Order: sequence, then C-alpha cells, then structure tokens
Amino acid sequence: MGITLLMDERELQSSRYVCIVTDHELYNLAIIHTSQFCGKSLVFSILNAQMVLMSQEDIEDTAYWMEKLGVVKEDIEEIQAFFYTVLGKSESVSVYN
Repeated sequence: MGITLLMDERELQSSRYVCIVTDHELYNLAIIHTSQFCGKSLVFSILNAQMVLMSQEDIEDTAYWMEKLGVVKEDIEEIQAFFYTVLGKSESVSVYN
C-alpha cells in the first residue's frame, strides 16, 4: 500500500522568533506568516511545544490560545498588545505556481 500525496506546495515564509519577559513569565515564540491556513499565522510556543493558528481576529479569543501558548492570566493584555503588532502584517511569497 503506497501513499497518496494530496498537496505539496512551497513558499517563502516570514518567520519571527521572539523572547518576551514579563513580570510573571518568560515566553519564547516562533511566528510564521504563510499564505496557507486562510491567512492565519502559525504561532508556536517553543517552551511547551504547542502551536495555534492565529490572525488578528483570534486575539480577543484568549480561551483559544492562552493555555496552548502557556500564557498566564496576568500577562494576557500585554501578550494581546504584542500580537496586534505582529499578526496579519506579513505576506508570504510563493515560490511555485
């Protein structure tokens, strides 16, 4: 039994790695902007190996991303403000048609 490759696309992506320190916690995040996933970015917590798909529309839905990214309640407003500055700002460049 073989595999069936349903999709294989390549693109140049904008990646950003950030280390954020608050009064309560340390956050190491990788944010990858891509044209895949309906315009949402991949946001990885490097510390807890969790990932969420996010756009600016998801920032207010803290229940969706807070626990997965390991964000403590005391830091929500600061992390939300950071996300508003980085999500939805980059366009990826397609390598192949």
